[in-house]
Amino acid sequence: MPSSTLRQRYAGRGESNHAARLFHGSHRPENAGAFKKGGLVSSSLVYRYNVERGLDGLAGDEGTFNICTFWLVEALTRAGRKDRARLEDARLIFEKMLTYANHLGLFAEETGPSGEALGNVPQAFTHLALISVAYNLDRALSGRN
Repeated sequence: MPSSTLRQRYAGRGESNHAARLFHGSHRPENAGAFKKGGLVSSSLVYRYNVERGLDGLAGDEGTFNICTFWLVEALTRAGRKDRARLEDARLIFEKMLTYANHLGLFAEETGPSGEALGNVPQAFTHLALISVAYNLDRALSGRN
């Protein structure tokens, strides 16, 4: 998807797509820290928007969005090309994320406060992000990027 299309799709939609807008610019090292600055990260897991700022109108608590956490790992991997510490952060968060897969190695859409799977299981978009991150992180860690 061209970047202009992505900008148009997420422009003006408010908090609900905050993580997606941050990821769009994640090829720039300074954007890797924006996930944390935006109040989206809790114990290295990423919310799709800042849940402290308001309700989304849906019943129940919001879990962290697994695709958003993989986007953070992707952003840190890209930033790690210039800052090796960020690459190490990416590896650690990726390894932690793998522990949230179910007994078949599949991920749900969200992870709840106690590590439970929430939302759609399996979540296809989360698995696409997982594949992309695994490929790019492996290349970066082995020096093949």
